[in-house]
Amino acid sequence: MRAAALDAVRHYLDRTRALVEIAADDDLTLRPAPGMLPVGDQLAIAIGFAGRAVLPLAGRNAPDGPERIDRAALLDFAAAMATALEAVRVEDLTVSEVAHRAGFADLTQAGEDYLLRFALPNMIFHLTAAYVGLKRAGHPLGKADFDALHAYPAGFSFEDDRQD
Repeated sequence: MRAAALDAVRHYLDRTRALVEIAADDDLTLRPAPGMLPVGDQLAIAIGFAGRAVLPLAGRNAPDGPERIDRAALLDFAAAMATALEAVRVEDLTVSEVAHRAGFADLTQAGEDYLLRFALPNMIFHLTAAYVGLKRAGHPLGKADFDALHAYPAGFSFEDDRQD
């Protein structure tokens, strides 16, 4: 389970980096919806959750987030996180319990519970929020931009076809 989770975190960190590369600095201040953090913050949090998901289970700290939110800083943060994750092997993921903060809640969770019920879903949540914000900004993103797995023909639109 932890091997699959480590692979998923690395994969979705790469997808987050790809969205940063698509974004213009002006896009980073847009909010996906009223009351939500701007796209740039969503991307920074998704990148941070890549480390936050795995590194505590290896007894390691994640790299600090960027001091500013711009495209260059986010790309640097993603690169630092990728480097930190490259050093982690499945056999390093031995910590059985993680104490952490979720919003204003102080939690202690078993390692796999933390990974599967908190860290991974939160990484995907913030990646999704950034994706939605970039779509609202007019970027022609599709599912393949999100997961790098889907494929649709050029010009395909769900407005024209209700298939998934």
